[in-house]
Parts: sequence; structure tokens; C-alpha cells
Amino acid sequence: MVKIWRGIWVNWSWESKEDIKTCKGDTWKMKGISLIVGQKGSGKSTVLNIINALGFYTTELAEHLKYLEFEGKRRTDLEGDCWSDSAISLACENGLRNFEGQVFLSGIARPSEIEYLQKESISYEIISISVDENLRYKRTRERGRQGEENLSLSKYQEMCERRLGNFRGYESNDLNGLMRLSNFNISNEGTFEDLYLKTKDMMLKRGHIVWKFI
Repeated sequence: MVKIWRGIWVNWSWESKEDIKTCKGDTWKMKGISLIVGQKGSGKSTVLNIINALGFYTTELAEHLKYLEFEGKRRTDLEGDCWSDSAISLACENGLRNFEGQVFLSGIARPSEIEYLQKESISYEIISISVDENLRYKRTRERGRQGEENLSLSKYQEMCERRLGNFRGYESNDLNGLMRLSNFNISNEGTFEDLYLKTKDMMLKRGHIVWKFI
């Protein structure tokens, strides 16, 4: 494919770069996890879609947990502190561990989840997405998900506070603490095209894709 890159016409294509150590020998096939973190409406799902289009496996934590039974209820039916145990460990033990390659995952909100990854010697990185609250709220209402089009600002702020651990029953959450541990931050204040380019730039700088000149 012919493109202009930094003012130069080049022939190039994207290819993935497998440069993260395999975890746990024969026990773990997964190479590592890239955790995509950010507040509600920050663009996590959009970043995952872009990464998926580059040929990588992407998923959201809830997708791996919604069918798990816990005390007679589905985990997504539970409220309060239902995620206090290591949700990421449940995801790894129920599908992710058998995936051969780098996994890009969103949906965690606690630094304590990292302890499990460290215990299991799983290579990980944290990619944070930062957006102004007013813009996040606007995008949340406009993205077309059920029940969000009429979401009040106060309810939205309450949902965000839960992720920060500032709400009863959610004290184990600490999204800000998790974001402070990030290896790379994407500022998503612009257009989709801006986010697309920033995500590709992140994938290059983190070594997941490389330029292939042909």
C-alpha cells in the first residue's frame, strides 16, 4: 500500500510483532495482556475496535464473566462489591489463558488486579485513555447504548465515582490509581481520526506492530 508518511511516499504494510515472553511455560499460551483503562465514555471500546482491526484479539472483561455463576446468580446481576475478588483471574481461568497471542482487554478498575498478573508471571502493560469529563458525558449519551441517551449528569458522575472507589460497596475500586500506573496514555479529546492515529502510534511505540517497507 502506498502512503505518505512524514512527507515521504513509501510502500508499507502493518504486521504484528510478537515480542512479549510466553507466560508460565506450558501452562499459559497467552503472551501477555494489554489493559485498556479509562472512565466511562473515554473511548475504551473504540480503541479496542481499532486494535482489533490491526489483527489483534480484543475483548471486554464483562464478556468473559457474564455467564459465570456466583452464589446462584450471574455475576453481571450482582451489585455492590461483586467484583472484589480478582475479576481478571476469573477471565484468565475461563478462556483468556488459552489464547495464543497478545490479548487487549478493557474493564478493570482496581490496581489489585495487577497482583494476580504478577503472581502468575503474566506480562502486562497498562494503556490509559484520558478525556475531559464534559466530553465523556456527551459521548456517553450520544453513543447509542441502551439507557444512556437520557442519562443525567448526576447519575453519570455517580457511575464514575464508583470506578474511583468513592461510593459505598465499591471501595476496592481505584481507577485513578490504576491510570497512574499506565505505560502509555492516549488523550482522546479530538475526532475519531485523531484517536485512530494515536492508537496506531501507541501500537508502534509499544512494539506491537512494526513498519514493513516493501
